[in-house]
Amino acid sequence: KRRTNLPPSPKGLPLIGHLHLMPPRRPWIWFDKLAQQFDSPLIYLNLAGQDMVIVNDYTAGVELLEKHPANYSSRPRLVVAD
Repeated sequence: KRRTNLPPSPKGLPLIGHLHLMPPRRPWIWFDKLAQQFDSPLIYLNLAGQDMVIVNDYTAGVELLEKHPANYSSRPRLVVAD
């Protein structure tokens, strides 16, 4: 079942997700076509169980990383106290 809070994505298959759709060379061209197709700078892909969100727009990427950096960082929070 797909969660509704994810960006749009093409129809995937069980187990492999969107892996069968991904071109072997220059995938960024496919990502751009998907962004145009779905009229969204963010695209969700599942590649053999690995969830990915593709950011296809510089402004959207900067906004995500600058306004909500803790949400998109896999680093643990470091709390320093004296």
